[in-house]
Amino acid sequence: MSPKNREDVRVTSDHWEVAGFARTMIGEHSCGDAIAVYPADEWVTALVVDGLGHGAKAHEASAAAVAHVTQRIEENPGVGIESLMTTCHKALAGTRGAAVGICRLEPGRGVVRFCGVGNIALTSFPNRRGMGVSLAGVVGYRMRKIKEFVCEVEPNDLVVLYSDGVSSRLSLKAIAKQPMDKLLETVMKDWAKDHDDATFLAIRFVAKSNPPAQ
Repeated sequence: MSPKNREDVRVTSDHWEVAGFARTMIGEHSCGDAIAVYPADEWVTALVVDGLGHGAKAHEASAAAVAHVTQRIEENPGVGIESLMTTCHKALAGTRGAAVGICRLEPGRGVVRFCGVGNIALTSFPNRRGMGVSLAGVVGYRMRKIKEFVCEVEPNDLVVLYSDGVSSRLSLKAIAKQPMDKLLETVMKDWAKDHDDATFLAIRFVAKSNPPAQ
C-alpha cells in the first residue's frame, strides 16, 4: 500500500504496462503534481502535471489540468495531444499555471507521441533518438510554442515521464528490467527529492504473445 502522501496509478493491457506515483512534498498537505492515465482500444495516453511551486495553489492548477484533459478524452478518445495542450493552456488561465507533459503510446504503429511544456522530462530505455523534449513556458500563463514529437519504439522499451521533483540523475539502465512495483520504489527511494513534489510515470511497451500453433 502506498503512503498517505502518495497517489499511485497502474494500468495494464496486452500491449502496455503503465505505472506511476505523485508524492507530496514533505511538510505539505496538498500535492502540486498530478498524474492520469487514459487507456483506449488502440493506444494509451499518459499525463504528468507539475503545478507551479507547491501547496494548495499548485494543486489547484494541476487538478484543473487533469479535469480538463479527462473531459476532452472522454468526449473524444482520439483527440490529438497538441490540441489537448492548446486547450489545457486556456483551461488553466487564472490558476498559477503548470508544467504539463502528455505522452501517447500507439503499439499498433510502434510509436510514442509526446508534447510537453515546462519542466517535465521524457526519456526511454533503450535511448531512442527523437523522443522529444518539453519546450519552455508555463501552461496557463505563457506558452509561446508547442510541438508534437513522434518517435519509433519497440517491444520491451521503457518510456518515462517525470517532474523536476525527481533527480535528473535518474538512471533507467539500472532499473529498466525491474518489475513495475520495484521500479517505482527504487525511483522513490533513490531519486525523488524531499524538498519538492515528485511525480514519475513509466510506460512499458509489451509485445503481445502469438497464439499457440494449432
